[in-house]
Amino acid sequence: MKDYWSDELQDMRSKVQSGEIKLGEHVDVRMAKRGIDILDVATAILTGSIVEGFDIGQYPKYRNPDPFRTICGQDLKGSYITVGVAIKSDGSYYVTTVYVGITERLKDIVGF
Repeated sequence: MKDYWSDELQDMRSKVQSGEIKLGEHVDVRMAKRGIDILDVATAILTGSIVEGFDIGQYPKYRNPDPFRTICGQDLKGSYITVGVAIKSDGSYYVTTVYVGITERLKDIVGF
C-alpha cells in the first residue's frame, strides 16, 4: 500500500486543483469549529505528505469501508494541520476529518 502513496497523493492534488475533492458528512461543521477552511485543507493536501495509511478494515477500533490516508501539511498561515482522506471505490476522495496540529503518535511517525 505504501508503494502507491505518491501516486495517490498526486491524484488527490489533481482533484484538489480541479475542485473535485469532497467533504464527508459533518466535516464542514467540525472545520468551522476548529477555525479551518477549505483553502487550508487544499493547501495542506497540495503541500503535505501522506504519513499514514490503512487499507479496508485496518483502521484501529473501526472497520473502515474505504482505504484511508492521513496527510500532514501546512495551512495558509503555515501552521500544521492533519487531514484524513477516504479513497472511494469510484476513485473519488472524501475528506473525513481535519484538525489543527499533529498528534504525538503522528509526530513519531513523521519524525517531528
